Amino acid sequence: MKIKIFCLSKKILNFFLNRFIGFLKKNLLFYSGPIFLPLKKKKFCILRSPHVDKDSREHYEIRIYKCFFFIKFYDKNFLKKLLFYNKPSCINIFFK
Repeated sequence: MKIKIFCLSKKILNFFLNRFIGFLKKNLLFYSGPIFLPLKKKKFCILRSPHVDKDSREHYEIRIYKCFFFIKFYDKNFLKKLLFYNKPSCINIFFK
């Protein structure tokens, strides 16, 4: 099984990964990871005033931090625990 984890903050992601690795060790699972993926940046440019001064703009950037785990052997009880695992609201987890 492949578990992808996304977050907008690097500190929160590292804190969550430490707790998640402890959770995996507690359940005696064979895993590999975390494997960090490249940082993805999204940049936005917004006009300050819509009518005049088209040169006056504000720039914003969103950074998305990603990593994933491979879990080799698991059972149905682990999947139930993983679905109800307590996580911060800014972290997204996807399973494959």
